[in-house]
Amino acid sequence: MAAAHADRVGGLLGTSESAREAGLTLGPETTWLRPGDGAWEASAILHTSKLDASAGSAVAAEPGTADPRVTALVYSAATRLKWAPDSTAVVCDPPLAASSAFAESVCNAISPVAWWRDGDAPAYAAHAALPFWLSTLDGHHEPDAMARIPELLALARTLARRGFEPTVLEGVTELPTGVRVAGRAGEDAVVAVGLAPRPPWVIPYTDGDAWELGEPPRVVELQPGSSVTLTESPPPNTTVDKRRTVVFRRVSHL
Repeated sequence: MAAAHADRVGGLLGTSESAREAGLTLGPETTWLRPGDGAWEASAILHTSKLDASAGSAVAAEPGTADPRVTALVYSAATRLKWAPDSTAVVCDPPLAASSAFAESVCNAISPVAWWRDGDAPAYAAHAALPFWLSTLDGHHEPDAMARIPELLALARTLARRGFEPTVLEGVTELPTGVRVAGRAGEDAVVAVGLAPRPPWVIPYTDGDAWELGEPPRVVELQPGSSVTLTESPPPNTTVDKRRTVVFRRVSHL
């Protein structure tokens, strides 16, 4: 048996992600969740995604007021989750799907929606506004831009479990071919992604092998007082004044 603090790992969703990162597969019988913990669990997922989450609550049996925020959902195998207006495009990671146990997803909608459940099976939700480090993508309704937000939140959970925090601006110099990152006191490694207001929307930077969202991120060791230039191949197709780089920085425990 293994145990971890839910707010650190990201609930059962983060537990499953951690297992995949370690090359393991968790069967439905290996994890469980008490129905009474669903609301708290939804908030924990967003906290680990580095969002300021609302308190979780049960999903209502009919549509209420539409909410513009990112939503974390915790639901049972029998839950039929819906949203209103149903014509609104919604992207969820992992995709909403039936499960033999409780399933969990983080969802982003093109415009405000009201989540509701059709039937008596339980479901729980927590909400959070997009944080400062995702503001470049805020307001973009293109389907591929929408999909990047849950993917970036999954990256944030992965890095949070390793002690990284998202930062912008300080110690960052945008370059035509990438970005230069300066090391700060008390930190020893970085992961950097550029955000752009046009496709491909997200630019994973590297000092070596290329990587994409959904793959193991490129962790670059960086000591205080040093700097490193990170690039993408091919170079970014957006000018420096239009890009914003998010640098996830790891606090040193030495």
